[in-house]
Formats: sequence, C-alpha cells, structure tokens
Amino acid sequence: MALDLSDGNWISKKKFKEEFDLGETAYQTRMKAMTAGDSEFKNGYAKVNRQEVYINRKIYNAWKSAEAEKNMLWVDY
Repeated sequence: MALDLSDGNWISKKKFKEEFDLGETAYQTRMKAMTAGDSEFKNGYAKVNRQEVYINRKIYNAWKSAEAEKNMLWVDY
C-alpha cells in the first residue's frame, strides 16, 4: 500500500495539535493508543523523520468514535 500524504486528510503534527486543541502530553497519549499493537488505526500516523510527522484526521476521528463506542452503556430491552 502506498501512502499518499497529498490526500487532504493528512495534516502536520503542529496543525493536528492546533485543530484538535491538544497539548503535547495528550497528543502523545492519544497517538500511542491509536497506534498500539495491531490497531486497525495505526495507518493514520506517518513519521517521515523526527521533525516531519503527519496524522490522518479521518482515521483519527474514526479511532475516537471507536474509543467512545467502547465506553457507551448498551441496554438491551
């Protein structure tokens, strides 16, 4: 699979943190969780080098939705 960073969903780490209003600690925590193990969302993080990191906002939002769903109380009537 080729990674297409020109896709409009990919944004720099700096822009990502600004857009989602995250400090460095929250950013690190969320990226660690999103890319952990065999996560289906790990392809939403691209590190070109130490200074150049990109996050796919569409995949990040899908990860957030999946995390929120884990915490929902399901009631079966």
